[in-house]
Amino acid sequence: MNSIAFPLVSNLLAVPLALLLGMPSVSAGNLSPQLLAQNQYPQNLREDYLRSCKRRAQSEGLNQAQAQRLCQCTLSRFQARFTSAQFVALNRRASQTGQAPQVFTDIGMACYRQIGNSN
Repeated sequence: MNSIAFPLVSNLLAVPLALLLGMPSVSAGNLSPQLLAQNQYPQNLREDYLRSCKRRAQSEGLNQAQAQRLCQCTLSRFQARFTSAQFVALNRRASQTGQAPQVFTDIGMACYRQIGNSN
């Protein structure tokens, strides 16, 4: 599998990070272990996403630990919500249109709020 660009990472963090702390929490769906196992993405997809996400998060001002928590949170929620095929298809569509699906932005904001509350 070729490396996949993750334009959604830019859209996850397009809202200034300081503003996200005031946003209401958004549910990203059931995060049961069974569901996570069912949608476990291939290792190279997970690694590509985490690398891209962490780079973008740190460029937006998060430290390394915060970026790791944010990106792991979003990946876990994506795996709980979408199969790897759905996730790749949504990323391709986002790349073509230049906009991430609203659910991706909602997940990003929910995870950012979560890491903001754990500092």
